[in-house]
Amino acid sequence: MTLDINVTSTCNLGCKYCSEGHNPDMPDLAKIENSKTDVKTQEIIDFIQRVQEKDPNEEIIIAFWGGEPMMNMPYCLDLMTYYAKNKKITFFFYTNGMYIEKYKESLKNINTLLTRDRFEIQISYDGKPVNDIERVTKNNKSSVDEVKKAFAILGEINVRRKIKSTITPRTFKYIYESFLDIISIPGCENYFPTPDSFNDYEKEKEEEYFNDLKIGLANIAKYIYQNKLNADVFGWFRNSRALCSAGINYYGINLDGKLSPCHSTMYEDYDDHEIGDIRDLDILEKLEQSNTKFKDLLNYMNDDCTNCTSLFCMKCPAGSYNLESTKNIVEYKLNDFVNNPNNLSEYDLKWSTKNINMCKVFKLNDIIYKSLLTATKQQPVLAKNKICDMKKG
Repeated sequence: MTLDINVTSTCNLGCKYCSEGHNPDMPDLAKIENSKTDVKTQEIIDFIQRVQEKDPNEEIIIAFWGGEPMMNMPYCLDLMTYYAKNKKITFFFYTNGMYIEKYKESLKNINTLLTRDRFEIQISYDGKPVNDIERVTKNNKSSVDEVKKAFAILGEINVRRKIKSTITPRTFKYIYESFLDIISIPGCENYFPTPDSFNDYEKEKEEEYFNDLKIGLANIAKYIYQNKLNADVFGWFRNSRALCSAGINYYGINLDGKLSPCHSTMYEDYDDHEIGDIRDLDILEKLEQSNTKFKDLLNYMNDDCTNCTSLFCMKCPAGSYNLESTKNIVEYKLNDFVNNPNNLSEYDLKWSTKNINMCKVFKLNDIIYKSLLTATKQQPVLAKNKICDMKKG
């Protein structure tokens, strides 16, 4: 089981694509703002105890989410210290990296206490040209140098680490430069950007966006070919069409203790996604029902993809759920039995309908990826992890 615990809605950055209320130019989707969690660590402990009493073999990943979770570091340290001897519980941080230096000694100590295989930190970094546009401080200053320093510090103290990147249509033009920047960072194995799934693309600029992406992907492929690198040094050049496992032993715990399918469902239309409260006496039964529901929905996630031959794609139902493009497709399906033969509800259709924007991205990627495979005579690389198992955010 993975539990993404929202420990605070406060953040020190003002990322321009943030949908949680930290950038004044973006719609504010956070339901509870500028606040630390109302959920006591003991309530998390009580909930986990019930889970492990039901199944003593249940392994649990506790992932700290925000806001910026290190702005509530005492809370995180309390939980990690409490479970230091419980080998079935591991810990993960989603962080922008700006507090790594401040908490260097604490992180070093907790890494020793837990042992390295039970602790990992993911730093959000989009590559310098994108980062300088999208991931800035609230004073619109660059965060690049501090983030790179933070990644290096984690290497120094032997903490398992990874970089998580995001790319938006307006920054497709910088995908190649971001690729070069990130693969040059010592300790970073590849560049694996996640396309923004929470916004539809501007129709009048869509052609420009995809032309930018085409040029960037071609340059990445050319660099890989000329330097005789494995194709998967760029994360989209691999063979994986995994579905999303949100809601199937994967949950977000919001600031008020409410559970939803993943951390991305804590915001807009949150009530649609609510499973229950960790304090509910029947919460384990509700989680079983959630598992059944979202496993069933996996059966319909490829209904729109029957004739697709792309080797790689990513799906984010939470991101797609409230898009206007998704709503339009769902409205059409609801009014036509031929296109909704299983008589799915509006929620089920919104969850299982493909994101047409990401679909276009990965169909374009597929053309260039297959050309690279032909040129290098490489076989498609099977992903080590399912995309749904890789941390988001």
